[in-house]
Amino acid sequence: MPLEAVTAEVLILRLRKNDTPAALQSRIAALAGPIEGELVSWLDGQWCYLSGGSEQLLAARVAGKSTAQICIEAGAAQVIAIPLAEFQLRLERRANKTGFLRDAGATGVAMPSVIGDSATIDGRNIDLDWQLTISRIDKAWSLFDLGVGAIPWADIRIGHIDTGCTRHPALGFHDGVSDYLRPELGKNYFSDFLPLPSPDQPEQRPPEEAGPFDNLTGGNGGHGTRTLSTLAGFYERADDDIPPFYGAAPGACVIPYRVTDSILIDAVQRLMVAAIDDAIAQHCRVISMSLGGIIPWSPLARAIDRAYEAGVIVCAAAGNVIRDVTYPGRYNRVVTVGGVSPAGPKDFKPWDNASRGEFVDVCGPADGIRRASIERRDGVMVPFITANGSGTSYATALCAGIAAMWLAQRRSELEAAYGAPNWRWPAAFKQLIKATAVAGANWDAGNWGRGLYQADALLLAELPPAAALHHEAEAGAPFDPAA
Repeated sequence: MPLEAVTAEVLILRLRKNDTPAALQSRIAALAGPIEGELVSWLDGQWCYLSGGSEQLLAARVAGKSTAQICIEAGAAQVIAIPLAEFQLRLERRANKTGFLRDAGATGVAMPSVIGDSATIDGRNIDLDWQLTISRIDKAWSLFDLGVGAIPWADIRIGHIDTGCTRHPALGFHDGVSDYLRPELGKNYFSDFLPLPSPDQPEQRPPEEAGPFDNLTGGNGGHGTRTLSTLAGFYERADDDIPPFYGAAPGACVIPYRVTDSILIDAVQRLMVAAIDDAIAQHCRVISMSLGGIIPWSPLARAIDRAYEAGVIVCAAAGNVIRDVTYPGRYNRVVTVGGVSPAGPKDFKPWDNASRGEFVDVCGPADGIRRASIERRDGVMVPFITANGSGTSYATALCAGIAAMWLAQRRSELEAAYGAPNWRWPAAFKQLIKATAVAGANWDAGNWGRGLYQADALLLAELPPAAALHHEAEAGAPFDPAA
């Protein structure tokens, strides 16, 4: 799909006095026909926005009328298009505001957004978060010998390229040192970049640290902590009945990289290249990138090529809000992860706000996500566990954790079948994670890939013969449908 087809604006609607997003949606449905799920979501003030893909949906429903005309006829006071960067900033400000109000004065550890199944862990029956059970991560854990203190995937290095990390207890930090996160091996490439001042603190931006630590400035401060916890975190309070929090691969060896303070990476792609190359040099076997941009850049594509040829599994987010998949998820040689949301504790459906299309390989949980978070309150970093997170960022981080488990489980077989790490390792992973995914009801594979990944089925799947593996086209080449 050409770059021109990637939407760089978001349609927002101003509500009339005493109107609500739900009421507006019902009137839109009266004009355009029944609509499943949440179409209109509150943004800020009197403004709301249409979920991803809605513009095309509504325009197709009513011949001869644009989406804006339909919304005006349904009673919206005003319809305008704003740049994606402005929209993301407003959305993040909304999340920070509501998150602070929700967590201020609370215990600091939220209940799961949606409880999936329960599991017996260390002799206790524990309710697990939906994101773990719907993707059968808990069943994958049972395939390992998980004795006390055992972390079978502890020596699988994962490069996490994001806003960096914080010293959050759910990331193993005690007295400033983590049990498993390796910030001393990571890099802060963003410290040498000259970012614009934070919109909220134009004169009081905290200094950058030498290591890959997030100072919580910018449009998406703390994003790296939230995704890292979903990948490898663990936290439990001993003094209450709230279920423990688990990432996909608790205690995994993650090397964090700080390349940005925003999930939009068009301006910092050279920093991502540096981080990818460093992760390769440090023998990371998995790279997780829950970031996105709309502009392709050949040096980034070539860095992905280097990772692929070195045998590194690269997981990339499809994106949020805009319909079309963002870069680096649009490149070949990555596992591009879309999103699903709960349809009850044991079922799922495509997440309305996920980017979609032929570039999506598989989907993962992207809504109703419990994760670690952190805020600066009166100059002090305050960590907590919060619920109801959303974004393909989380589906991607979970996928990276699953990749680490797969490598830990199948490493000797991979070496016997394919030799030392080379392109066949990520090719086999991509082939198997797609083959073992499960499709939901009325699943549209053209938009959502092969289905929701299933961790236990992946770990048990037989490795393809070396001759059966497809050497994918270069990252920057036209889309390779054979991968």
